[in-house]
Formats: sequence, structure tokens, C-alpha cells
Amino acid sequence: GSDLRDDSWHFVAGTHNGKIGRLFIDGNQVASSEGLWNPSTLNWDLVIGNSSGGYGNGWNGLLDEVQLWNRSLSASEIKEVYQSTAPYGTQTNFSLSETNSGDSDVSYDFWRNGTMAAYWSFDEGSANYTFDETGNNNTGKINGAPLLTADCKFGYCLKLDASNDDITIPMSESLNVSE
Repeated sequence: GSDLRDDSWHFVAGTHNGKIGRLFIDGNQVASSEGLWNPSTLNWDLVIGNSSGGYGNGWNGLLDEVQLWNRSLSASEIKEVYQSTAPYGTQTNFSLSETNSGDSDVSYDFWRNGTMAAYWSFDEGSANYTFDETGNNNTGKINGAPLLTADCKFGYCLKLDASNDDITIPMSESLNVSE
């Protein structure tokens, strides 16, 4: 189901294709909306786990393996990422169907062709910073959230308390995603 309060790990993904934003939970689309802000016009710091400015809309729970792509993934690509048994950073080649360019399956090396704009695994074991594993240098400052070793999906994860915990990543050109 789409209830995130069941004490189980869930895969949550959001996409935006320039017109429609979609929300996926555990590989299935659960919502969509037109007229959302366009992520390709990002000109402020990226905040993960809370709203920009900390307006009380924070995440209360564990957070692991955050990825930002420089294009909107298709529903089938979201499903394949969800069904992967290892964190995306530990694998390099995935065969995904690219519906915008034809019917054939295309093998991507996400790290080398620049499809992934940023990836934070939180596996540093440091309570201050999390490093972007794509090489795009989008280092995040961890504010108030301790790193945990237990109860995580892969390696370390962050426990956020919905009040002052977040990860802030300074705006950079690599975070300006396309449609």
C-alpha cells in the first residue's frame, strides 16, 4: 500500500516531465498533478528531508539512498529501480526501455553518461556531510540528523525527526535537471 507509516522500508520516487509531476511508492504510481513547479528551474539550495527554510513539513523517519536524475524516468524505469536488490551505486549497467526514442531496450551506464545528477548513500559514517557519489560534487551538509547503522536498507541511513533535521545541498549547475 501507500501508507508510509507501517514501520517498513518504502521506495518513494517523484518525477516531473515539464508538465506533470508523478509520485511513486514501491514502484507504483499513486498520484499525479499538473502545474507543479518545474525542477529544471531550480535556483535555490536543495533541501532533503524538510521544506526549504524548515517550515515544519519535515520527514519523521529513516532516509536512505537518495538519487536525483537529470531527466524524468519512465514508469518502467522507476519500477526497475524499485525492484533492484542492491543500491544503484553498486551496479553500473541497467537495461531500461527508453520510450521517448523508440521501441528498443537501451543499455545505460548511468554514471558515465550523466543521467544521474546526484546520489547520496549516507554511507560515510560522518554526522556532518554526505558526499555525492556521481562525481558531480554535490556535497550535502547534514543538519541535526545522526547517522545510524541499524535498521537501514543499505549500509548507513539518516534518522530525521521532522523538526530541524535535513540535508542541504548548495545549488549547482548539475542539479538543474531537464524535463
